[in-house]
Amino acid sequence: MKKQSRLALAITNTIAGSMLTVGVVTNALASSTYYNTVNAYASNINTDKHGADGWANESPVFAGWTSSLTPFGFNNDKLHWAAEITTGGDSLTVSSQDAHDRYGIWADIDTAKGAWFDGTKGWEHNTDVGLFRANVTTDVTIKVSALQPVGSAETWSNFGISIFSGMPEGTWNGHGQWNCPSCVINGVRISPTFDSDNPLSASGMTYLTHDATVNSSDGITFHANTGQIYTILLGGNSGGTNFAPFAGYSLNITTSAVPIPTSIWLFGSALVGLVSAQRRKPPS
Repeated sequence: MKKQSRLALAITNTIAGSMLTVGVVTNALASSTYYNTVNAYASNINTDKHGADGWANESPVFAGWTSSLTPFGFNNDKLHWAAEITTGGDSLTVSSQDAHDRYGIWADIDTAKGAWFDGTKGWEHNTDVGLFRANVTTDVTIKVSALQPVGSAETWSNFGISIFSGMPEGTWNGHGQWNCPSCVINGVRISPTFDSDNPLSASGMTYLTHDATVNSSDGITFHANTGQIYTILLGGNSGGTNFAPFAGYSLNITTSAVPIPTSIWLFGSALVGLVSAQRRKPPS
């Protein structure tokens, strides 16, 4: 009996230690969001006609990011926000309210009705650019809710999102069309579309997926690999106009839980079998 108790205790400690090891790997840092402080409001939320082109020549400072560069080493002033998941199963919200709750600022998180696509094309300067990184391999789902300005005469809730592996390298115009499926001259496309590689720069972005009907209930899902950085282009996709109305948005990011490695379960099963064998062994 004494030997069996020691063996059982050893098995318990081994499995617990293995589980703890998994926890250490996936819980090293807290999942978080980071915000460009350009055009942020110190005291109250506001929605205005922001534009990435209006940020040109700024020296961006990102709330929550401690290094001198923008998040993940991306050194470009036209990035609006970034999000980082460190534990599978975590969720994050990107919004002015989240920026205020975390950092005491109302970050400029808004977009126009037809920024991603207005029925003819999309516009860089009204399309928000975000970066995402997961430090675990996980499935990621993004949903978006429109936050209409008080007194707005027109409302909309339909968003378009394009997701790319990698980050845009170098700089881009920031004030032009980027999503124009009909922009073709002599059979040659002269404007990138929502499913083109590198719509914002010459290299760095590989198209993964897009969805033209993202809202608070219908999301877009993609598979994120450990440590890979993804670019998210987001804007209104309700047509009619590419400039108005403007609305803030709240972006919800959810991830799948990281499964416990099969090897741990197999190891545990083998040890349990050993305990059973010990119990069945006749006394000597």
